Amino acid sequence: STIDNEQVTTSHRTSRTKWLDDDEVPARLSERAAVVSELPVSNAERWQLAQYGENCEYKLHVDTVPEFNDLAPGGRFSTLLLYLDEPAEGGTTDFPDLGLRIKPETGTALYFRNVREPVSDPFSLETHESSAHAGAPVVR
Repeated sequence: STIDNEQVTTSHRTSRTKWLDDDEVPARLSERAAVVSELPVSNAERWQLAQYGENCEYKLHVDTVPEFNDLAPGGRFSTLLLYLDEPAEGGTTDFPDLGLRIKPETGTALYFRNVREPVSDPFSLETHESSAHAGAPVVR
């Protein structure tokens, strides 16, 4: 399938990306994400589809920064990655500080927290440096 999208090419990311409107996402999927995250659906951002083709990657980064605390409904507390496809080689999600390398498998998900806990104010989240991760280049 294709993504009706924009091509994202920066010094740290190469992908095809599309932000979805709420009516484009099955409510059941958002409800399951809320159960996994233990957060209400009202705290979620719009869903984002990202496609990484051959030689595409997302270099080491964190998914939240202090500037996100100014957004409604607060900073980016956690991340949920759903793997809709899997490359023949490469494309792992790597957490170097934790020594983890997650191989994408179709139909699986990866959930992780981006901030230091405990959290008392969603508008003053502190980035947890160990959440730094990279999408390794897709080889094929």
